[in-house]
Amino acid sequence: MNGIDGCIVLTPSLEREAWVDAIHSGAREAGWTVEDWSGGPPPAEHKGLLAVIVSDAVAALALEPRNWAVITTGTTNAAVAAESQFQTPPGQGVWVASRLLAGACLVPGDATRLTDENRGRSSNPLELLPGLRVRAPVPDQHDVGRDAAASALSLYATGMPDIGTAADWPTSLFSFDRRSEEDPAAPAVQDLTGPPRILIHGPYIALPPGVWRARIGFAVDSVGARHRYRLEWGDLGAFTEHRFTPGRAGLYELTIDYRWTAATPAEVRLVLADGAIDGTLTFTGLSVVRIA
Repeated sequence: MNGIDGCIVLTPSLEREAWVDAIHSGAREAGWTVEDWSGGPPPAEHKGLLAVIVSDAVAALALEPRNWAVITTGTTNAAVAAESQFQTPPGQGVWVASRLLAGACLVPGDATRLTDENRGRSSNPLELLPGLRVRAPVPDQHDVGRDAAASALSLYATGMPDIGTAADWPTSLFSFDRRSEEDPAAPAVQDLTGPPRILIHGPYIALPPGVWRARIGFAVDSVGARHRYRLEWGDLGAFTEHRFTPGRAGLYELTIDYRWTAATPAEVRLVLADGAIDGTLTFTGLSVVRIA
């Protein structure tokens, strides 16, 4: 057994610095030593109680700490916080934040878990690790979360998503093959003219283990309704597939399920299965729900 007595997983949050200060303050009072760890060799053996603060729970599993604590507060702004913490290009913070939030779900079940829902139930210091108590910082009141990213990451508002937890993934999170020439300002409207191809894909939001159902909405015109399509849903390594031809113009909604066995990114693909000389398809959005 190594010398790490505790691991504190702190996912991206605008409150990160306040949490780190609170942890160090509590550690000094309790006689703990606290170090940051971002991968690589384990911390050196240390006399007394040693805890590490990490962002990546999956990487930290190899440390085999004796105790765990997971702090996933401030998920509304997690994507913005991830962009700042990891210096990601604009718009990619949601991918990083979702991967770290999904990974935090893999921490052993006896861990202490703090979310926005349970952080304020007591005015007393919170015991993160045995004997290490901290005072939770005042919640950050700045709502700078991008609407789409905040909606996508709402899955993690209470920590590990329970069965029935759902979220909407807006169209702005997805990538599109081409825009309609008739409405170039609306990328969700797809001009089908051209060879077989992927029309829509994304959004690469990470999901934790479980069975996840995607519900996709789209509309087709009378020409687009005659084409063949393929809907794929999975974790990049494998997919569930559904083939269909709408048959008539209108608004449609399809559901498709896939079992995640690890904390990995999710991808949906809507594929035009044959070539087209006309027709449009409009993507109206996607929602996800954990069903098992």
